[in-house]
This record gives sequence, C-alpha cells and structure tokens, in this order.
Amino acid sequence: MNVEVHKFGGSCLKTSDDLASIYHRLCNISAKPVVVISALWGVTDRLLRAIEIPSQREGIADEIRQRHLVMSPSLEDGDFTNRFEEIMVLLANDLQKLESESAGAAIEHRILAYGEQLSALVVASELCVKGLDARPVNAEDLRLIIDTKVNERSIDLQVSAKKMNRTLLFDNHIPIVTGWYGVDEEGVIRVLDRGGSDVTASSLAYLLQADQLVLWKDVEGILTINPRWGIGGKRVPYLGYSEANALANLGTTILHPTCLKPVEELGIPVILTSLKTESEGTIVGPDLHLSPPSVQAIASQESVRMLVIECGNESNTSSIARNALSQLIDAGVSPWSIQSTSDRIELIVSDNDAAVAFSCLHQTTEVELKMGHLSGVLSLVGAGISDDCGDLVEQVSHALAGVELTLHSVLRSKSVIHFLIDGELISQALLEVSRILDLRQDSLIQ
Repeated sequence: MNVEVHKFGGSCLKTSDDLASIYHRLCNISAKPVVVISALWGVTDRLLRAIEIPSQREGIADEIRQRHLVMSPSLEDGDFTNRFEEIMVLLANDLQKLESESAGAAIEHRILAYGEQLSALVVASELCVKGLDARPVNAEDLRLIIDTKVNERSIDLQVSAKKMNRTLLFDNHIPIVTGWYGVDEEGVIRVLDRGGSDVTASSLAYLLQADQLVLWKDVEGILTINPRWGIGGKRVPYLGYSEANALANLGTTILHPTCLKPVEELGIPVILTSLKTESEGTIVGPDLHLSPPSVQAIASQESVRMLVIECGNESNTSSIARNALSQLIDAGVSPWSIQSTSDRIELIVSDNDAAVAFSCLHQTTEVELKMGHLSGVLSLVGAGISDDCGDLVEQVSHALAGVELTLHSVLRSKSVIHFLIDGELISQALLEVSRILDLRQDSLIQ
C-alpha cells in the first residue's frame, strides 16, 4: 500500500476556510493519507501563558472551548462531542492543579498536549461532515515513545517501531494524528520542542516507510531569503538534505532543525508547499552534486559573537572541537558555526548564548579562550560550496567592499560559508550579496 504522511501546522489551522482547504487537499490524494496536525493557531501560546502566568488562567477553558466550536460547530452535537467534553473537563482540572505547589512538569506537558488533542477532534469532525471518514488518533494511544534521555526530546524510532499500534492508522478511515507529543516508556505524556509536529510527521514517515512526506504551510515553499528582512526571495525548487538541514539550523523557522533526520535515512522525499495557493513548493531530497556548486539560499543573524579556542600546535583540535560542541549542546547552546584549523577552533554563537557558551567552555577546557566583538553573519548555503570556495569568497568580499562594508572573518562548515561583518549593517549586506548572487525577486522588495 502506498502511504503518504501529510502534516498541517497551526498556520494552516486558523479559520474554517483552512479546514475546507485541508478537505480538498486530502480528496486529491491517491495514496493512503496519514495526517498529522498541530494545535489550532495561537492555542499553544495561550496554554503556555496560562501555565507561566496565574492571572492568565481565568476564563481560559471557556475561551478555548469557544475557539474550537467556532472552527467546528459539529463538536457541539456530533460523533466526537463526548470526547470533546471529556478533554475540556480534563483541561479545567489540570489548570486547577497548577495552583498547587506540588504541580510539576507532568501536568504542564498534559495541558500543552490538550491543544493537539482538541485540534484532532476539530479536523476529524469537519472532515466527517464534508464526507470523509476521519478519526482522531492520539499519540499516547498510537504509542509514539519519547526519548527523554537526550538533551533535546525526540521520538525514539526503534522503540516506537516495536510498540506502535499500527491498526489505528490502517482501519478504513483517515487517521488524524496528534503532533508534537508522545509518551515516555512509563506512559507519561511528554511534549517535544516547539515546532515538533514536523518531527512527529517525519518520524511517522520513517516508521511507515512512506512514499513521501508533505508539510503544508502558509508559504509557497522555502525561499532564498527569509521574508522577515523585507527582501523578496525566490522559491527554491529543490534542496538537498544537507542544504535543508543547514537552513533549519541557521534559524529558518519553516523547518524544525531535527525533522529531516528520520526521512533522510530512508531517502524519503519531503515537499513543503502552500495549503491555500497552487505552488510546486520545495522538494527536499538527496543532495545533488552540481558542478560548479551553487548557492541555494542565504541566512543571516544580526547579533552574534565569535569564540576562539587557541589550542596550540601540539593539540588534537578535532577532539577538542567535538568535546566543545557536546558541552555547548548540553548547556543548551546551538552554535551557528564551528570550524577548526591545526591550532585553533572558531565558533559563532548568538549574542544571547555567548556568556553561557564562554562560561561553559572556560570551565571545561584547559586552553586559551577569547570572545570576539558583537557582529552579524551572512551564511551562504549550497551543497559543495565550502569545498572550493575561493572565487565565491572573493566575489562576496568584493561586493561588500563596494558598499564600504568590512568583512571580519570567513568560516566554513558543511554546505555553508559564513561571512562575519558589522551587525548593524547586516540588512545592507544581505541586500547587496543577494543581488550579486541572483537570489532576489526584485519585484517583491519593499
């Protein structure tokens, strides 16, 4: 049986029109669809505020009830009404438990998971009203197991493969699976990091050996430039796994940084495309080794610092770099870049993480450590561009000099070249570099 996993995030769950669009998309799928959904737009943020701020808890249960009934009036008197009322009671009870001093993480995780459970009821109910036989499937019933032994919570693919209740997915209906959370091996609900519904979807694609994974978004695909800069980027038709991973780790919010790992192992293609408009989207698959290599996209960050570990000629810099990276990840710091030479290691971290990173490395390494000035970074992404990049570095350096921008340093990592410049000039640099590399859709520049 051909299987496709389709994930609809919160940005595709704002209005009843979105539900109609989901219905039409599912009607046009010839394979067996397995649907993964996030909470309705804004619901997770509302639940987080209620957890963190006691004054935000008043009236939240009624607010959330109305939000879901507006999206799906059939929940008031339909096949899933009883389950809807059960969840609302459980939510109200757990919110009340937050007032207790003994309330802990388990209650908070349960509260956050209710967002996905309610959303699954909304989507399943409305699809049924429109004529599709859909059923909500909760991650705890499916038995998606969360690995809590690692720093970043993830779905344990090996354990889940043994325990997953596949009959819930392959009855004669469309399963609407709750994203973002699962259970640990004791059956306690655990949520993933924000954006983790992508991880749920890619994990299911792996576990089911799906033909493809489709991530439905409110944008037409991955763009060459992040839209937040006000510079119109072009849609990227195809990205290799390493290129897409690089963009995800460089702050491109359209992809969760760990969601590609499961599908990459099996070579499952991923399509990112728009729910509302017709677009070919962006296909992510095996790396294409173009000759010569080309820049596919550009990422940027305004406030970063370089940390330099002076190792000396007698040191094993590769070993020190691996240990440094492990220590930073354990401390909750994700470096923008790490590069080692024969006698030194250079890291780029966000300014917000710089003090934590410096303290962590200072305490755990016996080598000289220096912190650089506040800077900005432009990161060019493309498979193979860092292997033989002399001409590209010269081209970008010349372009920056032409608009009187100073280039402080160049770092390389897999599929990425990083240019460290003055942070307050990052927008100007991005405009110029994207122009010379033909990454802009000029008609969209604001």
